[in-house]
Amino acid sequence: MSHAAVPLVRRFSGTERLLHWTHTAGFLAMLGTGLLLYVPAFSDVLGGRPTAKAAHLGASIAWLVAMALVVLLGDRRGLHVTLQEIDRFDQDDRDWLRRRGTPPARFNAGQKLHTVVQAGFAALFVASGTLLWLSERVNGLRLQGTIVVHDAAMFGAVALLLGHLWLALVWPPTRHAMRGIVRGTVRASWAARHHPRWRAASAESPRTRWTVPRSAWLASVLILVVGGTATAYVVDDSLGDRAGEEVSIAPPAAPQPASAAAAAAPPVEAEQVVPPPDPGADPLQLAAEAQQLQQDGRLNAAIERYRIALRGLPGRPDVRAAYGIALVDAGNEDEGFAQLRRATRHTPRYEGARLALGLELLDAGRAAEGRAQLRRYLRSAAPGPGADVARAALERDAR
Repeated sequence: MSHAAVPLVRRFSGTERLLHWTHTAGFLAMLGTGLLLYVPAFSDVLGGRPTAKAAHLGASIAWLVAMALVVLLGDRRGLHVTLQEIDRFDQDDRDWLRRRGTPPARFNAGQKLHTVVQAGFAALFVASGTLLWLSERVNGLRLQGTIVVHDAAMFGAVALLLGHLWLALVWPPTRHAMRGIVRGTVRASWAARHHPRWRAASAESPRTRWTVPRSAWLASVLILVVGGTATAYVVDDSLGDRAGEEVSIAPPAAPQPASAAAAAAPPVEAEQVVPPPDPGADPLQLAAEAQQLQQDGRLNAAIERYRIALRGLPGRPDVRAAYGIALVDAGNEDEGFAQLRRATRHTPRYEGARLALGLELLDAGRAAEGRAQLRRYLRSAAPGPGADVARAALERDAR
């Protein structure tokens, strides 16, 4: 019998296959970028940890958006039927798990469990990943063990993926199933042997047609707008970390003068030798040491301590703002401004960061940006020394 004459049955619809491959592509993108973060030595592949983090978050949002669009615009009725088949776990499925002799329908118990567990891992990825991102901004959301849950879900999902690939690509009895998820059809003889209780439709039968309601189109547009905005925000926010990861702490060529934001500090002196910080020290203690060193003009040592302290205090905008000022005063303006801008976006709001950013921008000759930041600060600042400093700086700049 020729290959063309082999009877075929339809295993998966186009929507089901698109959903499967969308999930696969998103998972692999998140896995690859996540490994760059998990193994610091690999971060340079994308130009550093901040870029790898931006890519990881961007891939995560793109994955969620793409999956939602497939569900909204595809054959939702067919997906619902498939979901019901997977969700139905009866005595035959339990017998199949115990003896592997009970004839399965369209999906056997192992396939059902695999789908449900992978969906659970996906939910854990979203929940723990969101908490990890928010914990950098809201101290109250810094839950111990979140990173462990995120990593454990990754290891579990990878283990399932490897088993899935082995069954689909290597093991002869199930290897033919790969055709179903690629082309949508499998041999009728294979289906009868492996899924005898499945009443499969012939590949020649008419395909299911569906219409997309207007509400689904509108929801898709909304999801695209929200997803695009979220991606732009998290990428910009992640790249703002570049200063914290990539700044080169090299001794300045000459002593640096104190800026307006650090006017209360003594004039900067030549860099002195300072014992290296203890990475295991209390972050608050390191931040206090850094502040004292910054006031003494020993900027390199202060920067090093701020950087280590922020690993344990990612939600402290005051520490990040002080770090940004030290970077600017040491001559690393772009990195320092990035840290100051990030400090202004923290929740709860720390307006002192915006004041410092405005003053530093004015000192750096970026008058328009500095004035804009100081005016934003004054719109919400309460009367007090900070507001007086901002008004005085604006008056000096106007002259």
